Amino acid sequence: MSYEILHQTIMWAMVCVTLLMLYVAIERGIFFGAALREGKALDQYIRSHLSDRDLREEILTEFASAQSPQAIALCGVIKAGHLPKDDMEYLVQAQYADATPTIKKRLWILETIATMAPLLGLLGTIFGIVDAFHALSQVGGSSDPAMVSRGIGTALFATAFGIAIALFAFMFHNFYNAKADQVSSQIKRASLRYLAHR
Repeated sequence: MSYEILHQTIMWAMVCVTLLMLYVAIERGIFFGAALREGKALDQYIRSHLSDRDLREEILTEFASAQSPQAIALCGVIKAGHLPKDDMEYLVQAQYADATPTIKKRLWILETIATMAPLLGLLGTIFGIVDAFHALSQVGGSSDPAMVSRGIGTALFATAFGIAIALFAFMFHNFYNAKADQVSSQIKRASLRYLAHR
């Protein structure tokens, strides 16, 4: 099998990894944008209606159809009714635990890409350099140095590409982990504010 084909296959695999990274980054960006907006609206609603006697029904009416993890968790706490204080605290923790998989969904893909991309790039570089030296040996050692340099330069591009992918994946992963923490904080804050009003 030609090392050039292996090098090209790895380069195409890195293009596919880049597209996957972009898909996850865009999807999570849309999710966190909508979730944080809805969580902020929920928090402001609770703060401005703390003196209302019918806060329970008002929240259920206003946010029953909401799709954010914060609204779903708070509505779950409200629908549980009037449990003892200790039980309500456990319920809040359970709602938080139920929301965590939705909040952290697909972030593992970004972490895997950040780890895998430089190794994939290095593998592509190795196959590219082996191919360049293989071509050099076929000619009998009297090939053009510019041609060898071009071949090695092309091979090294795979490493640079892999590192660039990893940098962006790592940046997106850390950014969205921070957003996931914000959503988690909104869940706890909204639930505790409601429980304090009860």
